[in-house]
Amino acid sequence: MLEITDDKGEVLEYQTNPLSENVKNLPPNYYADLTKGKSKSWIDVNVMNRLGRVQAGKAVFSMYKPSIHLAKRPLEWNPNNPLLCGVDFGRQPAALFGQCLRGEWAIIHEFMASGMGATSFAPILKTEILQKFRGIRPEQVQFWGDPAGDDMTQSDERTPYQVFRTHGLFVRPAPGNNRLNVRLEAVEMVLNKLIDGKPAFLVSPTCTMFKAAMDGGYKYRRLHTTAERYSPEPEKDQYSHIADAGQYLLLGGGEGR
Repeated sequence: MLEITDDKGEVLEYQTNPLSENVKNLPPNYYADLTKGKSKSWIDVNVMNRLGRVQAGKAVFSMYKPSIHLAKRPLEWNPNNPLLCGVDFGRQPAALFGQCLRGEWAIIHEFMASGMGATSFAPILKTEILQKFRGIRPEQVQFWGDPAGDDMTQSDERTPYQVFRTHGLFVRPAPGNNRLNVRLEAVEMVLNKLIDGKPAFLVSPTCTMFKAAMDGGYKYRRLHTTAERYSPEPEKDQYSHIADAGQYLLLGGGEGR
């Protein structure tokens, strides 16, 4: 296939390459049909024969397009605007930082850890904030988290919210009572929105795990059946934690209400 691009190098569509080989042994429009509804990353690997990441399953946010929603250069923190953070607890905790100005979201930083609970994660997250966002005090950050973080199941005899508060990180439960449909719809609405012709949701390329999660890493697992069926809820894996943090971030920022 040939990539048809605009003057900025963004892929507009794919057309059949007249120099392609072995097409006589394939059904008509074989490669053209393959590209329909697929992400650029999937097409790069499966059609364009390029190195890349392959995810088995169905992307949760199929409307996410790197050509539209991924910034060309790192996004910087604006100290004049509120800084928000979505937090997912558990043994694979994740935090996602963003800012929203006039309805336009900028996802600017991610921070993740592995194999630790809130007791260990809270102090290193506080250190990360002080180092990454110079001049801000942790209590100035608006934290939004998993409503389940207020039960005593994820860290010694205190809830994660209580642990975070001892370090000056005041987390509030994200609106929506943790209903999955509310969380997903909040993200979908922002992905589908344009403001003055520009996307309302932009991810910094420095957010490595989050951009991978949005581009198909966060997915519905395909079921082992003859029909093409998928799990009713997104798969819990290395991408789901930062994706959940993103949902809490947007809900806390007023989306989905």
